[in-house]
Amino acid sequence: MKKGSIQILQDKNGASKAMLTLADELTYSNVVDLKDEVLKHFKKFDQLHIQGDITQIDLTGLQLLYSIKKSCLQAKKTVVISLKTNSEMEILLKRSGFNEFLN
Repeated sequence: MKKGSIQILQDKNGASKAMLTLADELTYSNVVDLKDEVLKHFKKFDQLHIQGDITQIDLTGLQLLYSIKKSCLQAKKTVVISLKTNSEMEILLKRSGFNEFLN
């Protein structure tokens, strides 16, 4: 995976919005870097939008997305996850109950 990047923007109402952009794969081999990046900026944003074009995702990647979402909701932050993927991965995610992460 290309390293996920976070961009934090201020809206006109003073709320800060973080955009986390992902690319390629979200698997066991790279989730630690992504988790560290989100944690580093966690207190700086009120809203988090995770978007990306993912070619491969495994259970660890799904667990990380779920954990980020749960942590944001507990901290009363808004979170939106919107992933694009190939048709095979899309079918797998839908059948596994993770269609909420898809566009």
